Amino acid sequence: MNTNQLAGKGMIAVIKMGRWGATKRHKAATDEVNQNNQTDAAKVSVTLTKHPALKEIISIQGYARQTHYSLTLPSVDEGMRIVPAARMHEHSAAMNQFATQIRQVVDLFMRDYAYERLTAPARLGGLYDARQWPDEDIVREKFRFETDYRPIPTQGQWQQWLLDSAKEGREELRERVAIAVRHIADRLAAVNVPGAVCDGRTFRDSVVGNLREILDLAPDLNFMDDKDIADLVREARALAQHDPETLRNSQTLRQEVREKADKVAGMFNL
Repeated sequence: MNTNQLAGKGMIAVIKMGRWGATKRHKAATDEVNQNNQTDAAKVSVTLTKHPALKEIISIQGYARQTHYSLTLPSVDEGMRIVPAARMHEHSAAMNQFATQIRQVVDLFMRDYAYERLTAPARLGGLYDARQWPDEDIVREKFRFETDYRPIPTQGQWQQWLLDSAKEGREELRERVAIAVRHIADRLAAVNVPGAVCDGRTFRDSVVGNLREILDLAPDLNFMDDKDIADLVREARALAQHDPETLRNSQTLRQEVREKADKVAGMFNL
């Protein structure tokens, strides 16, 4: 497959995230502690506010990053990932949804920011520093969530960039499938020993769910139409055909699926 064909199968996706940090280093307190203890190892940090919106923003950004990585493959440049054309709509819709959620939560925080700043002296006591509480417009600008899509170039040095990125993506995809296969094999082995309990805590739904997810994504992420990966995905589908509850209720079936998983791992040297 030539580089023009590869480039036509996806786009570069870059997400940019930022937030206002409510934990700040307190220089005066740090200097005092270090001076009193004759060291320079101490660092005194102050949590300016524990507003719940800040924790929620961190959580949403984490889910966004996880979704972004799930639907894309790496390139040789950190931060630039490749989203397959077949997953562009899904990726764009998900990132737009995360952006909307973050804007809404930021609005909640900014609604209360003036009060948080007003009450900070009483709350923080001697650790209060007015310089750590900038104006509202400056704080709002710190919160960022942007997604940038770019066509994959093929001219000049970009040809080698694309080939190297495709190879790196192949390795990551293979490893993602391998991890899911090894995980179901390991979990089935753990719950199938004498005296072991197999329930929703020892064999979670996510063991099968994660395998199904990557097997569903793999054909679209297989940019190079790699036969080894296609064969691996085809063989691994047999491990994901049973619902978790069905597996929990049948030791015989668990043993069968475990043996299949071990066979797949051996066939593909996982």
